Amino acid sequence: MTRRSKKKRREASRRSARWLLILAVLVVFVAAAVLGRKRPDLSVEPILPAVTYDSGMRLLADLRVDEAERTFSAVLKTHPESQRARHELRWLYFKQFRHHELEALLEQGLRIEPYDFPLAVALRMSEFRPQNPREVLGNWERANHRQPDQPKVLAALGRCYSRIGEIDKAKRAFQSALDLAPDDSLIRLRVLEFLIESAEWASAEELLASVSEDTDRPDAADVYQDQMSWIRSLLAEQRGELDEALQHIEQALQPKPKELAYVQRRGALLQLLGRGEEAADCFATANQLETHVGRLTAIVLSGDLEHPTPALCREVSELCQQRGKQLQAETWKRATIQVEALE
Repeated sequence: MTRRSKKKRREASRRSARWLLILAVLVVFVAAAVLGRKRPDLSVEPILPAVTYDSGMRLLADLRVDEAERTFSAVLKTHPESQRARHELRWLYFKQFRHHELEALLEQGLRIEPYDFPLAVALRMSEFRPQNPREVLGNWERANHRQPDQPKVLAALGRCYSRIGEIDKAKRAFQSALDLAPDDSLIRLRVLEFLIESAEWASAEELLASVSEDTDRPDAADVYQDQMSWIRSLLAEQRGELDEALQHIEQALQPKPKELAYVQRRGALLQLLGRGEEAADCFATANQLETHVGRLTAIVLSGDLEHPTPALCREVSELCQQRGKQLQAETWKRATIQVEALE
């Protein structure tokens, strides 16, 4: 064998080893990234007090879902690094269509572990993967049958029924949830959404009047503030009070200045108020955000996240940045560097 051929064989061997390493790392990314279909590595989980994660899992096994949620939330308050508790809460929020809380939950995880690339993938997939209410309806019906009178389970049931057009069932589920937990911020939000979707404006106004401004109370979750402002804006417009409607949507935009639906609504209200130049600027921003959302949706649906390349990570980082998701943008930027190092 000539010296040149030996050199070629060595180079080929090195290239093969390098590609095997890249493949191995990507396999790990994929396995952990697909929305937690496999449980997290429990070997690194810290030892927790007895009345924590295991208690929550027993409650889940008994379909005592609302109690399980409270237990996992308590775990995260004292042990915010708990991957297992975050994993279970992630699925509860996702199956109950609680996307605002889901984003807040996963971003909390990124603040604790900024290099958790699978967590960033889960964020993208949970936001842009279509969710079919029929897929989870049976789960909530079983939970309600076995353990009745769980307000958040009933709210989830109402959400599913309303999405598949079973309005009478949705109305009964939402009313039961509200009767059981009239002061729960999520329950009231869900009922208000349903009433507005059903064009029951008078009932929505009545419920909102009972809520008043008490969402500023300590027991009201901040994650609902922008959604309540959105609802107040819709009701104000229905009354013909456009200035008030604009004020409320601008309040919704304060914590989420790049939320597409809020930006679009602000532009529409500005146009109705005759403020054409401001409306045009708002619509231009909305069009740009819509392009970003469309591209991220295409990436998720294409399955490209299963094979992360430096170019893909860089693009997702830039899109997150443009949408005001700074924390997520930084995680994807780190992922870009990590994947580049393997090439």
